[in-house]
Amino acid sequence: EELRESKRQVEALTGRACTAFCVPGGAYDDALVEEALAVGYERILTSDPGPADLAGPRLNRTCLYAEPALYTFADAAHGPVLAAARAARRALVAARKASHAH
Repeated sequence: EELRESKRQVEALTGRACTAFCVPGGAYDDALVEEALAVGYERILTSDPGPADLAGPRLNRTCLYAEPALYTFADAAHGPVLAAARAARRALVAARKASHAH
C-alpha cells in the first residue's frame, strides 16, 4: 500500500503521471519489483551496476566518477571521444607542419 500511496501523492503534487520508482538504498527483491509494477510504475531504477536494458522494467545504474577532464565523462557517456579528439589534434599539427615545410 505504501508504493501506491507514494505514487498517488507524487502525482497529486506534480499533476503528472509518476511512472518510475527508484529503489531506496538499493534494497529490493523480485517481490518489490512485481508490487511496483502492479501499482502502475513502468520503470524500476536500481543501484545495480551495469548498463540499462530498456527492454525490461529494471534500469541498472551506470557509474560516472569525478574526473579532471570533460572528455572522460564524454568517453563514459558516448564512447572514445578523447581518442578521437587527440587523433584530430595530431592530424592538425601534422598538417600545419607540412604546410610550413613548403
